[in-house]
Amino acid sequence: HVPPLVVADRVAACLRELSIGAAYDHRDAICRAELDDLTRFNIRLFGDNDDIILELQRRSGSSLTFHNAARIILLSVKGQHPKNPIPKGCSPCWSLRAAKYRCCHESKAGEEGRRVSEDGSIEGSIRGGDLAMVDCLLRKNMLDARLLAMESLRYLTDENSSGADTSTAVAQVILCGSDEQSVNIRDALFSLVVNGTLDNDGCNQCPCDCGIDGKYNHAMHETALVVLANALGILLKDGRADPGKLVCCSEATQELLVALCEDIADAEEKPTDAYQALRCMFELVQTSNSAKLDAKSRGVLALIEAMQGSGICHHRLMEEELKKMEEILR
Repeated sequence: HVPPLVVADRVAACLRELSIGAAYDHRDAICRAELDDLTRFNIRLFGDNDDIILELQRRSGSSLTFHNAARIILLSVKGQHPKNPIPKGCSPCWSLRAAKYRCCHESKAGEEGRRVSEDGSIEGSIRGGDLAMVDCLLRKNMLDARLLAMESLRYLTDENSSGADTSTAVAQVILCGSDEQSVNIRDALFSLVVNGTLDNDGCNQCPCDCGIDGKYNHAMHETALVVLANALGILLKDGRADPGKLVCCSEATQELLVALCEDIADAEEKPTDAYQALRCMFELVQTSNSAKLDAKSRGVLALIEAMQGSGICHHRLMEEELKKMEEILR
């Protein structure tokens, strides 16, 4: 017989090791957990005579990733340590031919949009295919279409999902491109990170008080954080682009830093957002000395020390990211 306190400790240790964001709701006596792909589930403990019942209930997101996480949590409660943790990275992102999207693609990329990269036609194909789809969906007046656009960008900027060549080309286009398509995607990305919503978002008003707006905006904001962190990290590692030109201007950098600081400060309530914001900030401060100095002046070091001291770093990856940020700002 395992005491309830031991069961709770094992669950908490497993969540931290798997870097699953979790927050405990004292009023409802429930732990609300969130995976990095926005899969959400609840954890509860019940007593039945001398037995303990551990309930894991998926609320939204992928059933596959939920079952993987649930399997590991249940094994850890029994004192077992599975050899195969939740696989990192995203599932493959399938590319469709450009012709599939021409009917709904409204912008004209011009000559730059038809430019072919040195290693073949990958950049031209991306502009006319995958990113044409993203641009098209962002322009639609529907919540699910816009969320699908951001999820597509998430996959396209993930090296584990789309490959190094594709992810680098996509990051180059959305952060450094000057055609209408690139600017539209970049503006949407920055607006979601800074404001948590799309500018002039007419489809963002739900007529009923059902919480749809809040869930939609949170999902869009979190996905935008992932996309920005992925894109900046890829281009900095690639080394061919000028780091100082990865963000359009110093004003944009300052706005991003302010928004990221707010996400990091809210780590106790939204640990997944805070982790992705830390990833973004780590890449952003490497783009220029002014960005690093600006981060220091905004008290990021003090914020990091406070998080470490109060134990807010809920999972292992966030703790690692905090240490990296501290090292680069010292």
